[in-house]
Amino acid sequence: MYSFNQENRRAWVSKMAAGILPGKKVLDVGAGSGQYRSFFSHCTYMTQDFAQEPATIGKYTQLDFVSDIVNIPAESESFDAVLCTEVLEHVPEPILAVKEMARLLKPGGKLFLTAPLGSFLHQEPYHFYGGYTPYWYRKFFAESGLEVLQLESNMGFFSFLSQETQRFTALL
Repeated sequence: MYSFNQENRRAWVSKMAAGILPGKKVLDVGAGSGQYRSFFSHCTYMTQDFAQEPATIGKYTQLDFVSDIVNIPAESESFDAVLCTEVLEHVPEPILAVKEMARLLKPGGKLFLTAPLGSFLHQEPYHFYGGYTPYWYRKFFAESGLEVLQLESNMGFFSFLSQETQRFTALL
């Protein structure tokens, strides 16, 4: 099935969440339905989304911040960790979004971010970019005052091709 990407991402987020100390403050940016909430039950888990994606309306988790991703109404340096999964391709100004997430992190805080290297159109009309390279992360994270500690791919090209071929044939 073509869900390996989502399954691997959920396992990764679970692993990252387990590494956060109890009671720490976490913001899930672009939280959508709040699928990762249970992974952060040991933390103060807060959510942000712009709450306008047509397929998610009526399914959004309770949101703490309904706002544009580049202007989240929270104090600077107020979160120990920020989570943002598969959101940047839906943001008109992703570099500003990264800078905003960096603003929200306490010194020494961690940003857990996933974004596709390649993707077909989805969540239309809010799909603006097809993917992000390791070079993009290194350049724009550094410019935002963030250090890339780990950068890893979710499988590889042939897994991606297989996933998208299966997704395409399911749409026929």
